[in-house]
Amino acid sequence: MKIEKYIIQIFLFCAALLTTLWNYQFGQMDHVEHLPILFRAENSDYLKNDSFLNAFSQNYDPRFYYTRLILLLNYVFPLPLLFFLLTFLINYLIAFTSFRIAGQLFPRAAWAGIISVFLVLTVPTIELGSVADIHTAYLTPNAMAFSLILLALSYIFSKEWIRAGLILGLASLIHPLAGPESGLIFFSCAAVEQFYVNRLELKKYRNFVVGAGIFLLFTSLSLAPFFLNQSDGLDSKTFIEIYAHFRAPHHILPSIFIHPEEKILGIKYLILLLLLWFAYYNRTLRENRIALHILAYIIILLLLALAGYIFVERYPLKIVVIAQTFRLLYLLKFLLLLLLGATIGQHLQNGTQQQKIYAFSALISSFALPNLLWIFGLWGLSALVHRRLNLPQIFLALEIMLVLTLGIYGFYHSWHQIAQSADVYLWALMLLLLVFPLFLNLPKLQLSFLTVTSLTFFAFWVSNPRPEQHTPLQKAISRQYSLNDLPPSQLALAKKIKKLTPADAILLVPPMFGELRYLADRALVVTFKTLPFGGKQMIEWKERVFDCYGWTDLKGFNAVLYGFEPNYKNIDAERLKMLHQKYRTDYAVLFKETKTDFPVIFENAMYQLVYIGQASK
Repeated sequence: MKIEKYIIQIFLFCAALLTTLWNYQFGQMDHVEHLPILFRAENSDYLKNDSFLNAFSQNYDPRFYYTRLILLLNYVFPLPLLFFLLTFLINYLIAFTSFRIAGQLFPRAAWAGIISVFLVLTVPTIELGSVADIHTAYLTPNAMAFSLILLALSYIFSKEWIRAGLILGLASLIHPLAGPESGLIFFSCAAVEQFYVNRLELKKYRNFVVGAGIFLLFTSLSLAPFFLNQSDGLDSKTFIEIYAHFRAPHHILPSIFIHPEEKILGIKYLILLLLLWFAYYNRTLRENRIALHILAYIIILLLLALAGYIFVERYPLKIVVIAQTFRLLYLLKFLLLLLLGATIGQHLQNGTQQQKIYAFSALISSFALPNLLWIFGLWGLSALVHRRLNLPQIFLALEIMLVLTLGIYGFYHSWHQIAQSADVYLWALMLLLLVFPLFLNLPKLQLSFLTVTSLTFFAFWVSNPRPEQHTPLQKAISRQYSLNDLPPSQLALAKKIKKLTPADAILLVPPMFGELRYLADRALVVTFKTLPFGGKQMIEWKERVFDCYGWTDLKGFNAVLYGFEPNYKNIDAERLKMLHQKYRTDYAVLFKETKTDFPVIFENAMYQLVYIGQASK
């Protein structure tokens, strides 16, 4: 079955658009850190009395190039539109790259690319110190860099070294961890291949050396400021205590982010990835070099993850803590979904009747990834048995019934996950309205399904701002395009703060309410999310956190949920007086249920703004 090229391009566009709209966010999450830094870079007088922003102005900023890129593009596009367009571009690049690499794996199977795009953009895997999804719901340097890294990977596979070097160099500027680390893995494996193929024929290395040189040049521009800034660095023990154990254990400490169920799922996913790799390796001859690259990446990334455990948990090393090697498992998650989709699509298009049944069962249960281990395990066993034995037809019939049962069970099991995630709805939407219509070799009908579905959802999304109290599905399908779409209680509070407090006021706020920096344009004493990178400033940040929210021995966001927030809800007058005297804060944003004798100058259903300027008198 031939799929027209323009249908494929529309499919990539619409799939990326639907994925971007689904649960899109602006102004929250990591933007609590990014937006104030962006505003300070644009205007040096922005919140000049804010300790977090002052620390970033004085020290190494790993978001330096990313911030400059955003500021440059902001001359052309308003900020909310720019963030949305860049998020869409990230998801489009992921879709384009998935289709391109699937085409490199299976050159004569367009369906391999279609199904790969579908799975990569919809199916979550497992977090393991990073995120479960390959696509992104909001703009971050990490997401932008990884979309470029995946694109560069496709050029590594096609031996277009200069393009790969340029793209990996740009990724290194945007994210000084993910870009350099991924580029070193890709070019190191490619260097081994080049030496094996070309030996000492130096002329054949020209493009490779140029591409690697471009990458290393950009990487040096990204990393040099970090190493030059180490004079103000903390000793390793203090840095690891603050950064790894207190602020970001969910990215760095396996003992925190790897729960027993995640271990089991991780093992299942790894086995499934290896089964898919063996299946691909055994059926390809001409392009086994790609299979060997993939195997090398699997081994290297697993070794880096092991190093991330040994040299963070057991024998801590500062450089390994900074490297955050578990983030790189993003590449393994991508390769798992890519090989899965390519295998399913290739057999749907070119397989025997029996192979199509296996592929169809895998497709309809693809959201329940652990179930696929049984399907592909049975598939491999079936291929081995039928190759060696001539079984009666009754065994084939029973096998088909078992495979279909596994597929239906996987489809049914997917809907048990909706309490935790609304992604299953996106998966079902794209499966039923984008993928299945492509089975019909009717271009006009295919085009209609793609465009009508995307435009209808876009119109619905635009007309429905996100409600303050929402279910996962309501959150996923509603608009949070600009700061005006943030929760009404936050917006009302911010409006009153602007009206009732002087411009140079420093606010005491709950530990996760950093949005008030840019909603109310006021400096904050501290928030848990916004950690500066300077050595002395990191120590001061931790002191401020404990001063404002009380002491706890919990780690990461558990400290916030079960320590800081309960403490802050019960904050007393003595602590408020101390904070007023130490940090010159005259106003505190308290939770509505917090009891206080200080004057309340505004309150709504969730917060109260309290004047503590007379606390020391």
